[in-house]
Amino acid sequence: MSKLRNLIVRNVLQINGDSRTVGATAVTVLFSDSSDLVLLARGTSVPTGAGYAKGCIFAKTDAGAGVKALYENIGTSAAANFNLMGDVTASEIAAGSISGAKLNTGKGYFTVTVATNNTTPVDVFGAGGVPCDLIVKHVRLTAKDATASNITVATDGNTIATIAKGTSAGALVGATSIANGAIAAAGPLTIVSSGAGEAFVEIAFEVA
Repeated sequence: MSKLRNLIVRNVLQINGDSRTVGATAVTVLFSDSSDLVLLARGTSVPTGAGYAKGCIFAKTDAGAGVKALYENIGTSAAANFNLMGDVTASEIAAGSISGAKLNTGKGYFTVTVATNNTTPVDVFGAGGVPCDLIVKHVRLTAKDATASNITVATDGNTIATIAKGTSAGALVGATSIANGAIAAAGPLTIVSSGAGEAFVEIAFEVA
């Protein structure tokens, strides 16, 4: 009678705790459908391969405290692709997928501080140039010593701002004007001292 009942249940919704290898992974199957595709399973290895229904839920039983443990098959029954539930996949945020009322455009404002190196130009963002299109909005410096020098911020040979550094260590001085502030991604941004006077240069920029 027990075997008959199990066969009847199996044809509708199989409820069990069978430990078996499905696809390429050893799991404990808790639910499967009439086609023997797994609907719910648990184990220590996230499954791969065939045999898991689309939307199958897998519980990773060895996940640590505070670590997500439920996975969903976002692939197919022929090739499972389990993704952590709650995580967003790349296809869900593909270019252009967020638009209209969902998109709140705005501007970001950031600062970066770099020390001069005498008369050797210093790449503010390294050899790769600026990380994105930006506009330099403000430049100021803090004197590191008591030696007077002119500190220049430039892009591709064009001066953005020049600040006269005085003879008071620790003095804070801002640029009176900004020119050539728009820099395209990967473009150069450098600072340089006209002499031995050193400074920490703070550059504020806007990213659209």
